[in-house]
Amino acid sequence: MYFADRVQNTNDNNGRLPGWAQTDLVAYYKRSRYKAQLNVKNLFDRQFYYSMNAPASVQPATARTIIGSLSVKF
Repeated sequence: MYFADRVQNTNDNNGRLPGWAQTDLVAYYKRSRYKAQLNVKNLFDRQFYYSMNAPASVQPATARTIIGSLSVKF
């Protein structure tokens, strides 16, 4: 889980964005040489904004993203 209670968006701290929280999830199953994994970013699909150190560069968070993978060790 990632959390910020407020975010300054200028170098001289005169701009402010509201706080945000993001929950990520990782689950995997491993057996012998095989592994299946599921990653979920922004699990609850919350909308919030990141600061990019300039008032004109505020970026929205990425929507819920799900990534699955299968791997084999040789």
